[in-house]
Amino acid sequence: MSNYIVSPETFILYSLAGFSVATLMLVAVGCFAIRQDKNKQPNK
Repeated sequence: MSNYIVSPETFILYSLAGFSVATLMLVAVGCFAIRQDKNKQPNK
């Protein structure tokens, strides 16, 4: 038994961590785009 075999729990943890990081990055990019749009159109 080698320790290099990835267990299902570890795989799920890594996939959830990657998904959460990707979601946070998408939210940050969306907020940045909304701020840029508000700066471009101050009359709205």
